[in-house]
Amino acid sequence: MCYIINMKLIRLISSEENSTTAFENTFYEDIFIEPKSKIGLVNLSLTISDQNIDVNNTNNTFSFKTANARGERTVALTEGSYSQEGLVSELFKQMNSVLDATDTFFMWKPILSSGKVIIQFNTSQRKACELTLNNMENYGDREYRREGGNQATFSSYAHTKLPITYGVGDHRISLFQNSDKDFIIGLFEIQPQPNSIFALENYDIAVYNSAGKYNYKVNDVTTATDVDIANDDLIVFFSNEGQIECRVYNDDDDDQIFTTAYNFKNIYHFGFSTKNGNGVFFQKPEITPDPFYKSDLHGITKVHELDDEYNFFDYSNLDVPNPTVVSITLPSGLRELLGYTQAKYEIKQTSGKFPASKPLDVIHLPSSVIVETDLVVNSYDGNTHRRRNILAVVPTLYQDDHNLVYQTDHPLMIEMSNTEARLFNSINVRILTIDENLIRVKSKGVSMTILIE
Repeated sequence: MCYIINMKLIRLISSEENSTTAFENTFYEDIFIEPKSKIGLVNLSLTISDQNIDVNNTNNTFSFKTANARGERTVALTEGSYSQEGLVSELFKQMNSVLDATDTFFMWKPILSSGKVIIQFNTSQRKACELTLNNMENYGDREYRREGGNQATFSSYAHTKLPITYGVGDHRISLFQNSDKDFIIGLFEIQPQPNSIFALENYDIAVYNSAGKYNYKVNDVTTATDVDIANDDLIVFFSNEGQIECRVYNDDDDDQIFTTAYNFKNIYHFGFSTKNGNGVFFQKPEITPDPFYKSDLHGITKVHELDDEYNFFDYSNLDVPNPTVVSITLPSGLRELLGYTQAKYEIKQTSGKFPASKPLDVIHLPSSVIVETDLVVNSYDGNTHRRRNILAVVPTLYQDDHNLVYQTDHPLMIEMSNTEARLFNSINVRILTIDENLIRVKSKGVSMTILIE
């Protein structure tokens, strides 16, 4: 006697739009099942989302002061779901975005330490640039000129050793220019090699001379302006609120040359180049450096990493700013979310920190799950006291980081309530915790296989 068993293996997977373990799969053709079929769960894989912290209109606002004489600034976090690192990054972005011109030397730097938020702050101060010179001389009182006569290339240049990174600070320089001479002043990521040529293509953001007027370059795009170049112009590159703004100041007026958004992850050095020996003098280049920095073994500053606790800026060669009263005020919703216990914190310092008392919420991985479909099966639930389409109750899941996996070689087959043959082309699935809650998963974070025979 020969037995023919009709079996169907069906793989189900959640889509990019599914953020929880409730999803539907639709098939382009009908699936036929015999009368009185059975169904079982072969395997299940869940990739749990790390965005377990919810920010909404009940917990997304707070305020701070950087000094008693300055107004209170309100910070609004963008509503949404965040990981721990994502929430700290949002704090950094929004706290610094509401700083203004009165806070040029001030910067917030929230970090995450052992799961707890620490909101750091620091104050920088303008200082003379420490420069690396190439065919450029300091003629006294920080006036820089090219060594020797005019050249056909930009082989004379200088650049700062300390870069500007995240969005607070400025670079400034005064310019004395005889007639229509060539110069470039600007910012760049890649420092020049010694004894090379440092021309416009080497600058990421810059102003330069074109027929006696300022032109500017942002990345690879150059733009002309109608702003005249005059002797003793003061050229300033401001960095704040994720923007770089260039202004030119003189006795008559100040002109905004350009404003551009820039990448928080970039680090820029400041520099200037010229071809001319006696035609261009660069005077008193100064920097208001990033108040936070990290140094490697060679003393070169690096872009920040989110989980680093930073060295405060070294004030050994500049005047220390006066301490001010710095405060943050946290309403109850955000206070509870971030793990703080007081409504207000304040200290009178040029640098300091406000550490939270409690860690941020952690991801709670389910130890067991209920797998439910819209296929009618002969399962019953003592919680609801009636029949329920439970495909499986998985008692234990193998855990690998944020991945939970169930696999069996002998699936438990449950009778389906179909006395007649049936066609279907979609399956709805819900995977719940024992507390009957959906689980947050990453994009395409659910994969499972069912067997029908």
